[in-house]
Amino acid sequence: MSGMERLQRMFAGAGGALGHPPPDSPTLDSSEQVYISSLALLKMLKHGRAGVPMEVMGLMLGEFVDEYTVRVVDVFAMPQSGTGVSVEAVDHVFQTNMLDMLKQTGSAYVFGIDMLLSSIHFFCSNRQPALLLNLACAFVLNYRPEMVVGWYHSHPGFGCWLSGVDINTQQALGDERSEFLEVLMPLFLFLSACAWKLGVNSLVFIPVKNTFTDLYGIVQSFEALNQRAVAVVVDPIQSVKGKVVIDAFRLINPQTMMLGQEPRQTTSNLGHLNKPSIQALIHGLNRHYYSIAINYRKNELEEKMLLNLHKKKWTDGLTLQRFDTHSKTNEQTVQEMLNLAIKYNKAVQEEDELPPEKLAIANVGRQDAKKHLEEHISNLMSSNIIQTLGTMLDTVVF
Repeated sequence: MSGMERLQRMFAGAGGALGHPPPDSPTLDSSEQVYISSLALLKMLKHGRAGVPMEVMGLMLGEFVDEYTVRVVDVFAMPQSGTGVSVEAVDHVFQTNMLDMLKQTGSAYVFGIDMLLSSIHFFCSNRQPALLLNLACAFVLNYRPEMVVGWYHSHPGFGCWLSGVDINTQQALGDERSEFLEVLMPLFLFLSACAWKLGVNSLVFIPVKNTFTDLYGIVQSFEALNQRAVAVVVDPIQSVKGKVVIDAFRLINPQTMMLGQEPRQTTSNLGHLNKPSIQALIHGLNRHYYSIAINYRKNELEEKMLLNLHKKKWTDGLTLQRFDTHSKTNEQTVQEMLNLAIKYNKAVQEEDELPPEKLAIANVGRQDAKKHLEEHISNLMSSNIIQTLGTMLDTVVF
C-alpha cells in the first residue's frame, strides 16, 4: 500500500470520526417504487372527493415485496378529517379494532383468538393432532396476508406535500406496533409448543406451502413497518381524467442530515420522479422527507374491470324517466328555447345594422344563441322520442 493511499484512509477515518462520511463510502441504493393497484387508487380518489373540502385519511394494505418494491393492494377509510390548519386526533381505538372491520370483507380470520386457543387446548388434551392440524390450516387460510404498509390522506386543491401534522402522523405510524403482531407471535409460539407436545419437531409438516413458515415471515415483516411505512398524498380536486395528482413520501432520518450524509440516491431507470413543486419544497421536501416513485401495474382482469366500469348497455337507451320529471324537463327546455330564440332574433337584426368591423367585436364573449338553440332542439326531440318509444314498448310487452 502506497503512502498516498494510507494518508487517504487516515483522513477518511478521521472525517468519519468527526461525523462526516468517508469520501469513497457507498451511498445506499434506494431505487424504490410503490405499486398501487387500480382498486386502491379508485378507493382513495372516491374517499378524497367525498370529503371535499375537508382532508380525509385512511390506511393502505399490501406487502413489502423486496427492498425496492412496495405493493399496495387495498385501502380502507378511517374516521378522521381535518383542514389545512387543524386535524382531528388519530383514533387509536379505531386502529386497534382494524381487524374487526376487515372481518366484514373477509380479510381477517373468521373466528376469534379466544375460540382458537380454547380449541387448541381441547385438541392437545385429547391427543388429536389431526384436528389440531385442520384447525391451524383453517385459521391461516382464512387470513389474507396483506399488512399495513402505510397511510394516505387528501390535500383537496393544494398539491401533494407533508405538513408538520402529517410528519408527526407518519412518525406515529412508524413507532406504533400493530395489535396483530402482539396476537400472532404468541399464537405462533403456542402452536409450536403444542406441536412439540404432540411429538412433532417442526410445523412445516402442514401441507400448505409451509404455511406456518410463511406465517412467521409475515409476522417478522411487520417490524419493517417502522422503517418503510409510506405516506401517500392525493389531491382529488386537481386530479382529472387521465392524470392523477398523487405522490408518496417517506421521512428522512434527522441524524442522517446532521451528519451531512446524502439521505437518498436513486439509481433505477424504471419510472420517474415527480418534479417537486415550489410549495412542496417550502414545506420541507428533500429536507424532512423525500418522494418515492409511484407506478401502476394492471393485469388483464383489472383492465377489463376498468373498461367495463362505466360501460353502457343497449337497454340504457330505453330506460324511462319519471313522467313528472320528464314533463318539468320539457317545460324548462322550452322556456330556454324561447329565450334563445329572442336572443337569436336580436342578433340577426344587429347583423343587418352594424358594419362587419364592429360586428366582429360585438360578438366577443357573447353566447352563441344559434348553436345553443340547435342543441336544445336536438336534445328535446331525442328525449321525447325515446320516452314515447319506451312507453309504447312497455305497454305492448307488459
